Amino acid sequence: MKQISLLLQKAEQFKETNPRVAMRYYLEASEAYLRLSRQDSRNESTYVNEASTLYMKAQALKNTDMFKQSTLSYIESRKGFSDIGGLDDLKSEIQMKIIQPVKNPDLFKYYGKKVGGGILMYGPPGCGKSLIAEATAGEAKATFFNVKASDLKTKYVGGTEKNIADLFQKAREAQPSIIFFDEFEAVGQDRMDTNHIGRGFVSQLLNEMDGVGNKDNQILLLGATNAPWLIDNALLREGRMGDSIFVPPPDRQGRTEILRIILEKTPKDDLDLSIIADATKGFSGADLKALCN
Repeated sequence: MKQISLLLQKAEQFKETNPRVAMRYYLEASEAYLRLSRQDSRNESTYVNEASTLYMKAQALKNTDMFKQSTLSYIESRKGFSDIGGLDDLKSEIQMKIIQPVKNPDLFKYYGKKVGGGILMYGPPGCGKSLIAEATAGEAKATFFNVKASDLKTKYVGGTEKNIADLFQKAREAQPSIIFFDEFEAVGQDRMDTNHIGRGFVSQLLNEMDGVGNKDNQILLLGATNAPWLIDNALLREGRMGDSIFVPPPDRQGRTEILRIILEKTPKDDLDLSIIADATKGFSGADLKALCN
């Protein structure tokens, strides 16, 4: 209950100034009540009602004008690599390419290594690319911007370019920071395959990305895609999204760890997770979560 109280305090704190963040805290508190309902049958209906009330509060925030203006909001991520099952090799690679440069910028500059830049994560859907991005920000103690193409694009002339410029300006003000572009193929679609608005979008993004790598910036760009072949090649050059990391479906050990994390607060008696892991070959992390629910 203490955790729920803290989440609600945070939600109230941000409700007026940053409803997008407040919505996130309300939803986390709602999920916490649902977990309690599964653990305490005597108070199940009470907890379910509380969860429903908080969910409705979260949804109501979507209708506020301030919510619509907070599209480019950011959070201080509370996720970490302990929230991700498996993928040990990937975590080590991210430690070297992202987290250590952000944590020790002076050391990397001393050896002539650039701190900023971009990395593209690609792989099948549901394998945890978004969670990895947020956990990376948490491990690096960096401000986390979670952005989709729909957050930036507008029908007004010059509006999209302004939104991109505003995003990078906010990231500079909040650095060290990580800008995560989910569904990056929608953000960086090949300019030859899109209209003039899309071409302006990519051109502005290229200009901003080129400014990220200077010595005074601690801004890292992360992209996630299921279709890397749709992305404009100019975005994948060195200094932009020059590095790429494959995020595979979890192996047997990874599935076991994912199941342990998902079921950590759920009564499970003597359930043998290894048996479930053996029976779920080919499942993504999202598939395993759906199975447990």
